[in-house]
Amino acid sequence: MKAYFLIFLLAPFLASAFLFLLPKLKESTVKGITLLCLILPIISLALALGYFWQDGAFEQSIYTWHFGHEVFEVCFFVNELGLVMAGLTAFLSIIVGRFSSFYLHRDPGFQRFFRIILLFVFGMYLLSFAGTPDIFFAGWELVGFSSFLLIGFYRKQNRPVQNALRVFIVYRICDVGLLMSSVLAHILWHGANRFIVLANLTPHDIHAISPGLFLIVGALTIFASIGKSAQFPFFNWPARAIEGPTPSSAIFYGALSIHCGVFLLIRTYSLWGHVPSLRIVVGAIGILTAFLASGTGRIQANIKGQIAYASVAQIGLMYFELSLGFTHFVLLHMTLHCLLRCYQFLVSPSIISEYTKLHKYEASQNRGFPFESFLPKKLTYGLYMLAINEGGVEFSERGGWFLSATEATRILRTALKNQWAKYLLLPIVTFGLFYAFHSSVQNSVMYALQTLCLALIFETTISQEDALKTWIQMGLSICTIVLLLHIKFGPHVEGMYLYLLGIGPSLLVGTWSLWRAGKTSLFGFSCKIEKSEWNALLFLIACVGVGGLPLSISFIGEDVLLSSLLSSDIYLLFIVGTAIMLSGIVSFRIYAKVFLGRSTT
Repeated sequence: MKAYFLIFLLAPFLASAFLFLLPKLKESTVKGITLLCLILPIISLALALGYFWQDGAFEQSIYTWHFGHEVFEVCFFVNELGLVMAGLTAFLSIIVGRFSSFYLHRDPGFQRFFRIILLFVFGMYLLSFAGTPDIFFAGWELVGFSSFLLIGFYRKQNRPVQNALRVFIVYRICDVGLLMSSVLAHILWHGANRFIVLANLTPHDIHAISPGLFLIVGALTIFASIGKSAQFPFFNWPARAIEGPTPSSAIFYGALSIHCGVFLLIRTYSLWGHVPSLRIVVGAIGILTAFLASGTGRIQANIKGQIAYASVAQIGLMYFELSLGFTHFVLLHMTLHCLLRCYQFLVSPSIISEYTKLHKYEASQNRGFPFESFLPKKLTYGLYMLAINEGGVEFSERGGWFLSATEATRILRTALKNQWAKYLLLPIVTFGLFYAFHSSVQNSVMYALQTLCLALIFETTISQEDALKTWIQMGLSICTIVLLLHIKFGPHVEGMYLYLLGIGPSLLVGTWSLWRAGKTSLFGFSCKIEKSEWNALLFLIACVGVGGLPLSISFIGEDVLLSSLLSSDIYLLFIVGTAIMLSGIVSFRIYAKVFLGRSTT
């Protein structure tokens, strides 16, 4: 009976699919559908709150797929944390939806904007009420995917597309932490990896299983959270993510999306909160981020940049509070911060009014003694230069500590294009290393071939050659890696065929789409979306399948496949997991370079 509360949570997803399938509709129609489907989930939240008030925290299992010894369960968990996050999502999405209907009036991308916002809201509801790490990861990925689309909303300009791709790469790299921690949870609890179980873990339970594994799971979870919540060393991407429309900045990087990392740490507190070393790491990251973001925000020349860094600094303080164990206080802090930053972003276009208010406030504050007046001049200048360089993070990203970015990329590209090193030296070295440890020719050959395929996929991440050639190389390499598992383990690796069933058709569709687009170099942007928007949309769907994002068969296949490999071979788990992560980056990089941006030809 309690499962009925989930029905209205599907409304945003159904509305997004409806706006996706139908041609361009009138603005009034789009506005009506959007607001209706943003209001309907309130019914579900009211039902969930009633059940929670009556029975306390509860979970509801919907369906379970069995793949040999592995399972994939659709399960939802309702407690006070999920209700708060879902309530914030419902309230702020209605406000932003209403605001956007006026803000984007007569914008060519009006319908596209609401299609993406509805998908994001559905991802937030999945994330809020997820009962297992698998469902949580699905919502997590939907939030990242919709973020990529909205940062690059102005898709015929180079800078928004570049920043969207940059943020997506950060998300994708850090998502490996959440994916691997989910896989480890499968093994630790033998399929019973539900959040209702994790919430009740004690230090005794940790030592009863394996403190070392708990340390790894906790570290991976923290790594995933710092990417989504923009903590050190990834704290500088929100200032670049504000390239999208102001309403998307409000709900993404001021209110909901940027707090997902904090939500993850609260949800999984029992996994890392009982390990003192991890709590120290979380606190140190928070304090360092708060310090650097506060300084960087003070020298920003635009109001949205100031708000973005102020949000990052506050989230750094939340990390510090979590390290002290103040989970309920952090929940209150997060709620109030979401409301404040959403308001600030929404009013930021009223630049003249806000500019006047800001300077009046600063004038009133400067009547006293600013803290800089107590510092030596050289230290003040040093802090100023540190803020301009974003704590050295931007400097290191460009290769400033060692090599210039251009030189480092050139060296890497030259090394990967060296055919002798790639096809002969790398396999021989890998074979020799594994033969020395395993004394097995068959296994060593397997490892050497899969390492070669991984190197070929890595080469495609920096390729500037023909897009179709790069796509085919990436697709064949990842399929070869998975098919080699069949040679080693036979049909006993669960999820292998399901994963291939997901990426196989996607690779074919993507190949056909790139062939239709014509010969295109990845050196610059080509903006092929001007010639055929449907072809670009078809390739985007192929990217979702190849990248293993939610709503694709490959998403379930990769989860089951990695869970199966964890109990078989750690090195193969690393190879396959890295290949899946890189394939997502490569596919979306090709999409951005071929179909988006401003054409240079």
